[in-house]
Amino acid sequence: MWLVEFEIATNIKKEKIWDFWKDVKNWNKWNFNIEYSNINGTFKNGTYGSFKTVITKKPIFHYFILRNCILNKSFIKRIKLLFCTMDLGYEMIEKDTNLVIRNYIKLSLVSKINLLPTIQTPNISEGLLLMLVADSFHKTNRTNKLDERAWSLLPK
Repeated sequence: MWLVEFEIATNIKKEKIWDFWKDVKNWNKWNFNIEYSNINGTFKNGTYGSFKTVITKKPIFHYFILRNCILNKSFIKRIKLLFCTMDLGYEMIEKDTNLVIRNYIKLSLVSKINLLPTIQTPNISEGLLLMLVADSFHKTNRTNKLDERAWSLLPK
């Protein structure tokens, strides 16, 4: 398993953050790596969706399934790649008087090829490239600056 995570404290109400999270068509307004995104149904466990990233020269299309959706608390976008599962997690944690937003990327190897029948996967080199990019952002602390910029767009 490979995990990278990051947290930021905020005074924004969790209901407002949840409203931004569940508005899938507008994810590109707070996640600058997404060009566009779509969902096939309501924002709940088991719903499928897709998004296009602009993190590399060649755009990458991802298909995901929503997991662990807990109202005003957390959700996971699960992406099945050829030899691993990638979870993009979003959590709100109440600590003292602050609300802490925790984002993470978790890659887990699967023991057998585990693809959903309707999901297309990027080739493995693109997946490895995404891991390296995420790792370099984490190591240079540029992720924090991107997320601070994104959270600054939310209304107080």
